[in-house]
Amino acid sequence: MDKTRKNTLKMVFGNAAKVPAHVDVLRFTANVLKIPATDVHSIYRDENDRCFYVKFLDEPTFVEFTGRIEEQYRFVHSDGQVAVVKLEVASRLFRYVRIFNLPPEIEEKDISAVLSQFGTIRQHVRERYPTEYGYTVYSGVRGVHMEIAKEIPPNLYIGHFKARLYYEGLKNRCFYCKLEGHIKVNCPKIASLKSSTPAGSFSAIVAGAIAANATDLTLPTDMTTLTPQNKPPIQPRDPDRGISPTPEEAGDDSEMDDDDEDEREEESGADESPDLGGDKHRKPRSSSRNVLEQLENRSRSRSLIRPEATYATSS
Repeated sequence: MDKTRKNTLKMVFGNAAKVPAHVDVLRFTANVLKIPATDVHSIYRDENDRCFYVKFLDEPTFVEFTGRIEEQYRFVHSDGQVAVVKLEVASRLFRYVRIFNLPPEIEEKDISAVLSQFGTIRQHVRERYPTEYGYTVYSGVRGVHMEIAKEIPPNLYIGHFKARLYYEGLKNRCFYCKLEGHIKVNCPKIASLKSSTPAGSFSAIVAGAIAANATDLTLPTDMTTLTPQNKPPIQPRDPDRGISPTPEEAGDDSEMDDDDEDEREEESGADESPDLGGDKHRKPRSSSRNVLEQLENRSRSRSLIRPEATYATSS
């Protein structure tokens, strides 16, 4: 973007077009553009870009003319050849910006709302397929002729759609580092980051550390010596209490065996004694039967735990 030329109009003929003669440019300026010579400071050609420049005397005249210029003009060379010439403000950049990946429902006002921050839009275009295709419908590509005040990025969101943009002079920038000359795939910053990262992923590094530490793990000695041969014996459950008796409890019961037998004999003798005092001295038949059943249950349970009791007293 040329910022040194002030109040200057640029004639762009294109790379494939024939470079016009000076006399043809002067005739074109006077007869087609209809710019009075009194408003022009100078007309010259730049050999570097094959363009002609028209410098106005003052800014108001220049601004008044640029407000009514058209998109392109028909230029006739002195030998009869016809070319197309475009006019641009030399201090700014006029370009045709093509917009891809937008559905037809996106309106022009949506495009203008986004691109107006990068310059002044002159005209909107909906491109069609070429007539030689035999099906001249819209291709979906949109375009704007605009005066670019600042660089437009190659991707923009327009109406919630990610659009891709292209125009002549668009700089090839990396999306990662924003520098020119390469794309993200070949970005040197990304390559340097990859080379400085240790080999292997984070999960692999963690897994390797765990595997290295796992070789130092040992089981406790009391767990390693636990085998079926030295397991503690399973204690039988007491039907009345619901738990296994301890050796001490088993020992106490064994010492009380004789006393319990004496008590049972006295109770049984009392049940079989003759009736000396009538029914009031006789115990109810049902109560004595219950006592006998309880005694039988206790004796049965003691027979189950007697080997343990013998083992406990002998030890």
